[in-house]
Amino acid sequence: MKRPVVALRGNWVQLSAAVGCLITLVLLFQPWLTTGTGGTDGVIRANAFGRMYVTTSLVDLWARASVPGPKATGAWGILTGVAIVIAVCTVAVGSVVRTEVFAQLAVAATVLVAVCTVATALYLNSKGDELTRAVSYGTARDPGTQIGLLVRWAKGHDNYPAPGFRQVSYATYSLTWSALCAIVISLLCAMAVAGQWILRHEKRLRESD
Repeated sequence: MKRPVVALRGNWVQLSAAVGCLITLVLLFQPWLTTGTGGTDGVIRANAFGRMYVTTSLVDLWARASVPGPKATGAWGILTGVAIVIAVCTVAVGSVVRTEVFAQLAVAATVLVAVCTVATALYLNSKGDELTRAVSYGTARDPGTQIGLLVRWAKGHDNYPAPGFRQVSYATYSLTWSALCAIVISLLCAMAVAGQWILRHEKRLRESD
């Protein structure tokens, strides 16, 4: 049986992938989606677990239409976290045991992390319109909305949106750098581990011939 130090040196790709998975886990707790500021009444930032950080002045509080409540589930984020734990544990055990079974499990778990990470980003991106509406004031013709806009303008928080007087830049929502980095890292880890396993498998086939 190989010594642990030798085993670790020979398995640097999977160990690097495990580190990448841990970095992805940390990024899951950072904001992954942020709404725009132009033409809205606030900003919402949501992480991979569906936790939201809302900043708004509630312009529509007295409007006839109720203020929509943003909703986003954290199921995909939880699945990604579980996949990361499985991948890291599999790589840790496989670095010592060094069997084909754990090598295949490490590949499958790392690929699953990448799939779940991309699915989490796609899910949050699909909720962008709903989150943006939660901090966007409705029709300015509503008397309650007009009162809110006037109060906000009187307190110096924003210009009054009078028609024809100023330009307004609208930005809806976007994925943050945390989400993009998590996607790139998880994909690189999956490709590295899968590529290493394929090369080893081809080498065994050539040696067996």
